[in-house]
Amino acid sequence: MQTYNTSLYSHLLATHFAYGYGSHFETYKGTFQSHALSFSLMDRILLENINIDIGLHGAFGFFATRDMLQFSSTSTAFNSDFNAYNLNANVNIGYPFIFQSFSIAQLQGLDKA
Repeated sequence: MQTYNTSLYSHLLATHFAYGYGSHFETYKGTFQSHALSFSLMDRILLENINIDIGLHGAFGFFATRDMLQFSSTSTAFNSDFNAYNLNANVNIGYPFIFQSFSIAQLQGLDKA
């Protein structure tokens, strides 16, 4: 299973929009500050997988994978960039033929095999 790192940034009213192309473990992301809902879209080259995150102060993400429908329990992670706690609830939904399976690790340096 390939692993990609992404961070969901949320800070009270300020949220971010992140869009980028991922290559192996490296991801290029640009951020756009918004004051409402944040939609985080990370496209891999040739649309191998798409990750859409929707969040306010807490973040709720839908992660598309090819071979599983999985719900992971809510977890907390400390975001040093904004000195705020983010709540994550991840839902993996399978879409065959289009998406490759991948996992999400919120904190930098935290990879899942």
